[in-house]
Amino acid sequence: MSFPSRVCFPLFVAILIAAVALPTARADQATDMEAAKVLYFARRDAEARGAFEMILARNSRADEALYYLARLAKRQRDWASVATRLEEAVKIAPNSAMYWGDLAEAYGNQARGAGPLTQLGLARKTLDALKKATALDPNNIEIRAGLIEFYREAPWIAGGGMGKAHDEAKEVGRIDAFRGAMVTGGLFQHEEKWADAEKSFRNALRIQPGSIEANFALAQLNVRSGRHDEAFAIFEDILQVNPDHFASLYQIGRVAALSGKRLDRGEGALREYLASEVRAAGLPSHAHAWHRLGNVLERKGDAEGAREAYRKALELDPRLKEADESLAKLG
Repeated sequence: MSFPSRVCFPLFVAILIAAVALPTARADQATDMEAAKVLYFARRDAEARGAFEMILARNSRADEALYYLARLAKRQRDWASVATRLEEAVKIAPNSAMYWGDLAEAYGNQARGAGPLTQLGLARKTLDALKKATALDPNNIEIRAGLIEFYREAPWIAGGGMGKAHDEAKEVGRIDAFRGAMVTGGLFQHEEKWADAEKSFRNALRIQPGSIEANFALAQLNVRSGRHDEAFAIFEDILQVNPDHFASLYQIGRVAALSGKRLDRGEGALREYLASEVRAAGLPSHAHAWHRLGNVLERKGDAEGAREAYRKALELDPRLKEADESLAKLG
């Protein structure tokens, strides 16, 4: 009887050690992941990358580490690396709508600079990824918005089409009536169906009275359709409600530059915009604001002031073609 006990005892000890060690290892991995994410959100990218790579070295199936490595690559606009990391992540976690949606974004951005054949292949991969993401999370409006953008922009040979975009907009409306009205208005605006677009944006305002987003969209629609006075009025109304709505401030200057109307107000709005330190995502750059200020000053007959504004725009963004062309024309 003693022989089996001598064999089994080491085995029992090994099993016991493994049973104790497994939760400890998992806890350590969770702690390491949280520490790596702290580095990521602090934008200490090199350290975060090293931390996520170390997690992967210990566990090649750590899909969350792959996801954050993809996000780090996205900060560098390295879309090929983003796609590679997320392709690995969806193999491990194929039911993550977030991973598929981000993978679609990576494919779409790769396609922008690719040759025709490669572009077509990437476009189809983008559509497949978006469809998978939507199937996994049907009520995710952000993912559906990506699908709508694809249908709107892609040629029919890659699966695009405005009819499909409008069908998706109806699905968005089923989930959220306000968002559906906004998306539908945007599609009609893209098609230059001004009356239908206005109807959709006004419907959005009926659903959410006083919505700054819907009013801003309506004002921009008026700019595109040449109704500058109506656009000015809406932008000013928005600023009455929210004096820090810098997008409206910029647009007042832009509309003045485009229309030649209310030039003093346009100049003042742009100078106020440029004096601000706000750098919120999605706002036009200060380089663009200097360019528009140059347009306004040129319309006012201040050629030297316009030249200086164009030069400042190019100092901030040497690749701003519009400012370069405006300066060349002015001489």
